Amino acid sequence: MTITAESSKHREQLLAMMLDLQNNRAILDGLANWYRVFVFTGGHVPTAHWNLSAMTAYLEHPLAADYLSTSEIDRYRHLARAIAELGHAGVGPRTVRCRYALGDKFDQAAAEIRVVTDILESSVTKAIGGLRPPSPVTDKQPALVFAE
Repeated sequence: MTITAESSKHREQLLAMMLDLQNNRAILDGLANWYRVFVFTGGHVPTAHWNLSAMTAYLEHPLAADYLSTSEIDRYRHLARAIAELGHAGVGPRTVRCRYALGDKFDQAAAEIRVVTDILESSVTKAIGGLRPPSPVTDKQPALVFAE
């Protein structure tokens, strides 16, 4: 595989990771709204499917170790699983105290995953920038003009 093809493949993988992070941020925002309602009204604990495939693929074959921390990706995946597991925390009626406790657990995990998301998005952006091939030098470079 040529350097350009490999760089293109890595760029695609990083863009997929960025898309997963952005989609998961939207999922988290939706869950936050549902948890606010759940705490007051009860019913089913909110849950959603998280997009983690690009991060899992990255952990199997890290490609931008200078930019992306595998420990941050592991932390992100752990938090996403913890939030998802809250949605499967038993069935049936819950007391107000139990709903508030679940809401508090969600809020804590959501706050932490937002910080990790910001870190990862920044890292992925830097990694994508680091994979860009240098722009070719053109013949039409502006001439230096010296003031007299």
